[in-house]
Parts: sequence; structure tokens; C-alpha cells
Amino acid sequence: MRLLCVEDDPVLGMVLQSSLRREPGWTVTLVTSAEEALVRAAAEPYDAVILDGTLPGMDGFEACRRLKAEPATAGIAVVFLTGAAPEQAAAEARAVGAVGFLAKPFDPRTIAGEIRRVLGG
Repeated sequence: MRLLCVEDDPVLGMVLQSSLRREPGWTVTLVTSAEEALVRAAAEPYDAVILDGTLPGMDGFEACRRLKAEPATAGIAVVFLTGAAPEQAAAEARAVGAVGFLAKPFDPRTIAGEIRRVLGG
């Protein structure tokens, strides 16, 4: 599985990336902005985007809207991983086309399983 992770906090990004790379067959690319994620998603094939909702500049919700609006990226599954108010953020994530929502803080030992569960496999 090819994952694009979007996390602006450098420590959380490294923890997330290293936790997910432990999964056999998973390739993980980490970017720090929504703008960079949109460019990468359009240029390379990804199975899923793990997206922080609160990012500097363009937030994750707008990035998801844009991913879903483009035919080349509309089929990429989006999972939000954010520390925003869970009930409100989960509802907004569904409204913009995400397949799932996970709250921060996350457990590095179980995050891959949670993402797999949300993605349906």
C-alpha cells in the first residue's frame, strides 16, 4: 500500500512515518503541507492519504475537497488524523469525502492497524 502522510509537526511526522513503514508492503511518503500533498498526489499513485486537519496555509479539509474534485485523485482514500475537536472534525471529514477519522494523540504501536481498519482491510 502506498500512503501519503501530511503532518506539519516534525516529531509527529517522524513517529507516524516510522510506525507505518513497519508494515510489510507499505510505502510511506511524508509531506508537511496540504499544497505539497496535492502536488504529490497528482504526480504519483497513492492508495491513501493520511491527512492532518489543521495545517498552516490550506487546511486538510480544503485539501480533501480539492483531492476529491480532481478526477486523477478522486479515488484516493482519505483518512484524517487530527487533534481537532473529534465530533466536529469527524463530521466535517465525512462531508468533504474522507473515508475515516482518527483522533490525536495516536498510539504508534496501533496506528497502522487503525488505519487498516478504517480503510477496510
